[in-house]
Amino acid sequence: MEYEKEGQGSFIYFFKYRDKSCCIDATNDIFHEVRMINDAENGDAKQSCVMKIVEVNQTPHLCTFADRDIAIGEEL
Repeated sequence: MEYEKEGQGSFIYFFKYRDKSCCIDATNDIFHEVRMINDAENGDAKQSCVMKIVEVNQTPHLCTFADRDIAIGEEL
């Protein structure tokens, strides 16, 4: 990826919607919610949230839901 070539980290979230591959690139948007999500795998002890697609007016919205109690200051 270009970000790796430039030595820059990236904040990209990939998901499927209606059988299409989609992504949100929040690398250059420091206020985007995707930047706040840890990349823990499903079942990882660090995982505290799940991302779900909620459709509103045929538009996908990514929503974050806690799947356990989260301590103050803990990474999502």
